[in-house]
Amino acid sequence: MKYSFDTRVGYSEIAENGYMTPGAIVDKFQDCSNFQSEHLGIGLEYLIKHKRAWILNSWHIVFERPLKMGDNIRVYTWAHKFDKMFGYRDFMIEDADGNRCAAAVSRWMLMDIEKMRLLKITDDDAKIYGEDEGLDIDYGKRKLSVPDDMTEVDVIKIRGYQIDTNGHMNNGWYIKVATDYIDKKYPVADIHVEYRKAAMCGDEVVIKKHTEDKMTTIVMCGRNDVIYSVVEIRQKE
Repeated sequence: MKYSFDTRVGYSEIAENGYMTPGAIVDKFQDCSNFQSEHLGIGLEYLIKHKRAWILNSWHIVFERPLKMGDNIRVYTWAHKFDKMFGYRDFMIEDADGNRCAAAVSRWMLMDIEKMRLLKITDDDAKIYGEDEGLDIDYGKRKLSVPDDMTEVDVIKIRGYQIDTNGHMNNGWYIKVATDYIDKKYPVADIHVEYRKAAMCGDEVVIKKHTEDKMTTIVMCGRNDVIYSVVEIRQKE
């Protein structure tokens, strides 16, 4: 039940160093999962009609080989397993030679968007996607720890262009924002993200940071300290 599509790395997807950004890679993963759902007949229109949404709880993304503008790539996704609470989805990007360049494992929850409550994932929900072998990547803790000695480094306002069809800031933007606060001299090795509360258009978000060795923790929270997301970014030497 693996799904894939072929594409190229575009100019708008690279940073000043000429390589594809972590945020652009995450966008490819999101597109791939949505393309698969559309292919299976349970895409955006279906979910809106049935007042449902798959909500991303967390993921672990690993960056293995850099990609530059114009590179031909193939993006994959597939469901790994389901239980009553979570659906587990894996992702991968390969270059034209079949080398794995980036990969991710993720946890999703199914929500009734009218009643704003989580739904149990049924056998029928899981059967549509099927299950395939998982990647050799650790899912990590579902709840990431927040260091005690966080430093406030910025306050941002959520803009309309960051909002998706669920009415809140798109998952990829948390990563794009977080990677603004790391040392750009070192490439990113992997990113863990936990989503706790959806940020909405107009929200003021406080950015807090803690760095130890090559690990940076970025916490995005409200003025009342309610946490929107926790992002752990590990960088290479």
